[in-house]
Amino acid sequence: MLLHNKQRKLCIRSLVPLVIVLSVSGFAADVPAAEPQRAVLALYGSRPDLPSNIIVDEIIRSTLERELGPRLDFYAEFLDTARWPEGETQIAAHDFLRRRYAKIKLSVIIAVARPAINFMRIYGDELFLGVPIVAYGDSDALRDWEQGRPITGTLAKVDLSKTAELILRLQPETREILVISGASDSDRWRLSEARRQLDRLEKKVKLTYMDTGSAQDVVRTAARVPDGTVILFLSMYGDSARNKLLSHEVLAQIAKEARVPVYNQTATNVGLGIVGGVVSDPEILGLETAQIALRLLRGERLQDLPIQESKSTVSMVDWRQLRRWGLDEKRLPAGTVVRFREASVWASYKWYMIGGVVLILAETLLIFGLVWQRARAKRAETQLRESEARFRLVANTAPVMIWTAGTDRKCSYVNKTWLEFTGRPLEAELGDGWVEGVHPDDSNRCHQTYTEAFNRRESFEMHEAKRWRVSLGSRRRCTKIQPGWYFRWLHRLLHRHHGTEARRGESRHHWAQVD
Repeated sequence: MLLHNKQRKLCIRSLVPLVIVLSVSGFAADVPAAEPQRAVLALYGSRPDLPSNIIVDEIIRSTLERELGPRLDFYAEFLDTARWPEGETQIAAHDFLRRRYAKIKLSVIIAVARPAINFMRIYGDELFLGVPIVAYGDSDALRDWEQGRPITGTLAKVDLSKTAELILRLQPETREILVISGASDSDRWRLSEARRQLDRLEKKVKLTYMDTGSAQDVVRTAARVPDGTVILFLSMYGDSARNKLLSHEVLAQIAKEARVPVYNQTATNVGLGIVGGVVSDPEILGLETAQIALRLLRGERLQDLPIQESKSTVSMVDWRQLRRWGLDEKRLPAGTVVRFREASVWASYKWYMIGGVVLILAETLLIFGLVWQRARAKRAETQLRESEARFRLVANTAPVMIWTAGTDRKCSYVNKTWLEFTGRPLEAELGDGWVEGVHPDDSNRCHQTYTEAFNRRESFEMHEAKRWRVSLGSRRRCTKIQPGWYFRWLHRLLHRHHGTEARRGESRHHWAQVD
């Protein structure tokens, strides 16, 4: 029995770890697996400081980061084929990329522009076997790519006839279009495409092609072209003197020296002094490329994503050059993008102007209100003076004694009859001077009676026992005149002398202001 108990305990102890392991395994199976890290390499065919590369790299990088967040490892490399021979650049890049990405498992490669696409055509299978490639560029970018070899991407169709039609629309008096191109392989291919696409316009305008001479020769020619001529610049990555060139720098020099308008089919060149053209917008093309890369990263197969024609083509002009050459903006086709438009004075300072007008109107209304208020107060003051004058005239001719008090309870006026009765000057009666005319034994009581009645705005009656006089007071409310309410006080003064009551007079209404 003891042996069986020991065996049972040993069995239980052996099963506990197994149960724990199985429980943890089951819990782990319920947790969704973390999505794998995605590594993307963007390979550019030229140097990183070119305007187009800056724009495209920002668009592609930001689009992928927004969708993938921290799960994205983004790499960018640049082949400087503009300054170095393409063959030598490819060999150097091959060794560099082989060492740098030997231990990195790439998910997608984005090849930007024809030199990068050519590099992937030659070394892609050796360096990055099985990694899907997304192409970015214009319609000539895949001209050397083997038929049937897997690749996807979006390419902008270069249709120079559209730019030529824009030229004739903006400048219908044009007699000749001078087409300028360089001597590199890319330049010559683009020139051959231009001849093919522009051939149908030969009946409308004279076409002259220039692809020989140095860059300086081309600039000098542009400075001497006759009126009625327009320049269409294609590209110049090399000249007949075998100089390696930056095409946009040559274009900027031509546009500066030319005595006629210059056009081009590249969006990033709008702003270098050219009028514009029907261009491929690198922002739109970069976004389209990034979206294709995202589809691959989310699991779609490369063979299910054929090469797409980009929708980035748009008519684009520089507003400053329209003004420079006196070209009518109304002639532009619908949907044309007008860049560098200088805002009008109204557009630039609209809110300042509105604020200024509102302030002026507010000040005007304030001034009007103050003037109106002043005029009203002046009229009220005039009316008050006239009323006071009438009152004094009546009071001074009345056969009764009349006095008035202000809001401070001080005597402000006594009439002529009062002065004759008291035999005191006006100055002596004003303020609290009238109390001096009351017998000393009655002065405190009379002053207290008057003060309390005044504060309560009530009628009152004062008796001077020593001099047999009685003062009666009452108030009357009258019309409102700014800035407050005015009241009248009615006083009667009775005098007793030698046992005989004699009514000496009855006061009239006294004005008192209460704010």
